[in-house]
Amino acid sequence: MWGLHLACMPTAQAQQDAQYSLYMFNGMALNPAFAGSRELASLTGLFREQWVGFEGAPSTQTLSFHTPFQERRMGAGVWLANDRLGESRTFQLSLAYAYRLLLDEGELSFGVQGGFTQYRADFDGVNTSFNPNIIDPAFNQNINEILPNLGLGVYFQNNRVYAGFSIPQLFNNNLADEITDARQSVHYFATAGYLLNPQSRIQLTPSFMLKYVQGAPLSFDLNALVNFMDKVEAGISYRIGDSIDCILALPLMKNLKLAYAYDIPLNALGEYNNGSHELLLRFEFNWLGDGPNERIITPRHF
Repeated sequence: MWGLHLACMPTAQAQQDAQYSLYMFNGMALNPAFAGSRELASLTGLFREQWVGFEGAPSTQTLSFHTPFQERRMGAGVWLANDRLGESRTFQLSLAYAYRLLLDEGELSFGVQGGFTQYRADFDGVNTSFNPNIIDPAFNQNINEILPNLGLGVYFQNNRVYAGFSIPQLFNNNLADEITDARQSVHYFATAGYLLNPQSRIQLTPSFMLKYVQGAPLSFDLNALVNFMDKVEAGISYRIGDSIDCILALPLMKNLKLAYAYDIPLNALGEYNNGSHELLLRFEFNWLGDGPNERIITPRHF
């Protein structure tokens, strides 16, 4: 069990941002340029339990809200996240702003976000040796730091395609002291999706998410999502070398969506856990009035 914990200890520089299987419904978690792109005010909550049954496994909860304004040429949003991994806890808050250019081919948005990350690690008393009298000095302390954050992103969409690139955290914040060498890593995300048959009652949307973090393996998700007459969405993802993810999404009401993903592990940790669960609830509403340019009452496809 401690193999996972040690990967996230103070001497490591690796992946810190949470992993998401429902990224196609949760753009604010990856890209500040997504703010306001749904054309409606959008409130999204997510709960993820990774590697169920594995002691100290990652657990993530997020809440985001974003909305367009200025005749939908701008967007603003807020994103909150709480992560737990072993003895460490992370809380993040980011405020996002996006500016949208209306092009003949679609809409191009540029986004920026700023906020902070609180990182807490209760390593005091953790024994990493079979000999209880031997104490590793790197684990004989606690960490409680608040670190600044700045992120950038770009996002394009029209009725059939979306694509984005983002760096949610530009700073390589350092938690180092004379013993430890803990620091945050810069994450790079690229996403894209394409609606193959928009006029059909059964629509297919393939998509992908690419994530790169220095010091961690490249993460690449391939996804295919089928929409059955706007009644139900079902799909499957392949996270290369890591998992196969089964996805189901249901519209509970006109502007209320529930989505669920179950990750089937393919890596060496698979024999030690029962997979991962991710649940998302998204509510969208029109609060901009009924002016001539403000009659959008249902959300976009993307």
